[in-house]
Amino acid sequence: MTPLRVLHLMSCRGWSSDAYWTGRAVAELREMGHRVTLVTQEGSEERVGKRLRQEGLEGFETLDFGSGFNALKDARAIREIRKLTEGHDLIHVHRGKEHWLAAFANRGLARPRPLVRTRHIIHPVKSHLLNRWLYRRTTDMVVAVTERIRQRYLGSGLVPPEKIVTLYGGVDTRSFSPEVRGDAVRAPSCFRGRAHRGGRGA
Repeated sequence: MTPLRVLHLMSCRGWSSDAYWTGRAVAELREMGHRVTLVTQEGSEERVGKRLRQEGLEGFETLDFGSGFNALKDARAIREIRKLTEGHDLIHVHRGKEHWLAAFANRGLARPRPLVRTRHIIHPVKSHLLNRWLYRRTTDMVVAVTERIRQRYLGSGLVPPEKIVTLYGGVDTRSFSPEVRGDAVRAPSCFRGRAHRGGRGA
């Protein structure tokens, strides 16, 4: 297997399922031998960076992705993303802000990189002109973390079936062993006591 050089961009300002999923993906890719650069939102160290380190992830950079539309800040972020892209084979984004920034940054490269978007929330993406350009012209693959999210994309017509996959969250068997039985949790003593007294459950 030839190792990939992947640039992950994540603009989360607080700890969320997006941030956790991204951190785990980066850690697992690194463990597989890929070279992965993770760039997080500048100023999110206390809420995001610290939690990533608690999850065992070290070695990530920061960038001010901004919020909303700001021509000056966005132009600066696009320039920085172009610099970061050098030396990478793939760009992977997780939220709308960095998706747009990466799309514009990538368009200015002599050799555009494949652009992948992971969608973490069920809220549907609107199929208006700008989003059609973003998904059909600049995005090479969409990863949905649930099948329902994938179906919403297909229903919108933004992404053809061959360009979207469902990647379910996994279970870390180093932390959650399938060999550990759950009998004590499924049948606690209070339930056994009620059953013995002939009580009826709700």
